[in-house]
Amino acid sequence: MECAAKEYGDCVYWGKKEVDVLFLYRDNYGTHLPDETVKVCMCEAHRSVLEKYHEGRPLEMRGEEVDWALYNDLFSPFSSKHNTYTYVKIHMKHQSYTDRHESKFALVNGRDIEKFRELMTASDPEISYITEESIFLTRFNTGKDEEEVIEMNPVTCECDIDILKKIPTYYKPALDYKTITWEGLTILHPREEKKPTMETEYTIETVLPCVQKYFAQKWEDKFRANFKECLGFMTGIDNDLVDIENLRKTSPHSEDKLFTLVRRLTDALWVDDRGCISEMKNSGEISEEVLWVTYVMANHELFWSSIPGRELRTNIPLIKLFIDAGLHGNLLLLAVSGERERCLDIHHRTQHNILHDNVYVVRYLVPKHFQPRTMVVLKRGRVVTYNSAYKYYTEFSNELYNCNPHYLEEPFEKNEYILLHLLKCIVEENTAFLKKSGFEEGPIHKVDRMKYETLLAKMKEENEKCWYDKYVDKEELDWKNAIEKEGV
Repeated sequence: MECAAKEYGDCVYWGKKEVDVLFLYRDNYGTHLPDETVKVCMCEAHRSVLEKYHEGRPLEMRGEEVDWALYNDLFSPFSSKHNTYTYVKIHMKHQSYTDRHESKFALVNGRDIEKFRELMTASDPEISYITEESIFLTRFNTGKDEEEVIEMNPVTCECDIDILKKIPTYYKPALDYKTITWEGLTILHPREEKKPTMETEYTIETVLPCVQKYFAQKWEDKFRANFKECLGFMTGIDNDLVDIENLRKTSPHSEDKLFTLVRRLTDALWVDDRGCISEMKNSGEISEEVLWVTYVMANHELFWSSIPGRELRTNIPLIKLFIDAGLHGNLLLLAVSGERERCLDIHHRTQHNILHDNVYVVRYLVPKHFQPRTMVVLKRGRVVTYNSAYKYYTEFSNELYNCNPHYLEEPFEKNEYILLHLLKCIVEENTAFLKKSGFEEGPIHKVDRMKYETLLAKMKEENEKCWYDKYVDKEELDWKNAIEKEGV
């Protein structure tokens, strides 16, 4: 079976199925025949657009013949490309092997992307290639009395959603004809360009407000969905570190209020709005649960922001808020281990349902606030336990399981950079003690030093093999900038 709207382009190869369409017979003479339901095969892309056009009502079409009604009525949103927009990514060339990949973005009216690609590439020799990322249509909704956006190839990446909610302009193709006035008559004459360029073939127009409004709302919906899923994930974190269920039971905030506070704090941390953070702190809005949800969302693979400049894994003001709240001991242990979905299945999402460990939090807190073997007091109700960063690293479980009992999962690897830092601090602490006391290195001190030197040599060898030293690690660079900014 082929999609009946195939000739309009943009078909997808999944979700093809026959759907019921109500055929209403109409002709120029006002003749009415009984309505009938016909089967029409459509792919998911065309079907989803038409379902949104009909706003939940059954699909219907009018005409004298079924085939005529299909093309003159049902598929009319696809026949004209004036209301169709293509979001494209412009990939720039690398200047050197150490350069990070740079991309630009554009919105193009219509679907003649091959022409846009050819002219844009010719206008800038630094462009490597151009890819189509998504397609959407605009239409006037008479019920709402406003323009609205209907996605055909949905935007899923947070980065792209953020760009589209702020994109100011789009490329509009020039008309294929020009008007000539002769003796009072207006004549349409085909427009010909011997050497077409971006300037002759496109004009830059202001984007419709409905586009920015739609994608701004989509970004909000995505953040809220991540927030709700984050609360569910946090119930699986070691309750001695974060007891989210108890925090929610005793919380003065409703879920909507908690969402508002987490969103406000996250925004303030992103833009480094110290005034807003101080205001929230003084008014008591930065509670324990607000801090934990903010931290987990910032460090969870499925929830953290992929937008450049909005990465909070190296955010020192957030760590300082935990210190001010007296929660930095729990934060240190959670940063050492992280957490993840332990029972995996065939779904790709379970493989990435991970709250990552955070070596930068560990490096900030150790040895400034804790030594690797300093015992952290963990209170849960009336129960009090003790643990240290080094002990917790060696003891926390890294086992994984599979829903299929016949399939064995390999344990996940613990972060050796965290272990290296802890061992380094232990050796430095031992060296300072021996120097102060005048004692010689004992067996225990020697074991610690050998562990550190062995691990350091191993990691250096691995980094050289993968050319690690030839690339700039972005997180490490962000961390150094954050340290310099805070004057730490």
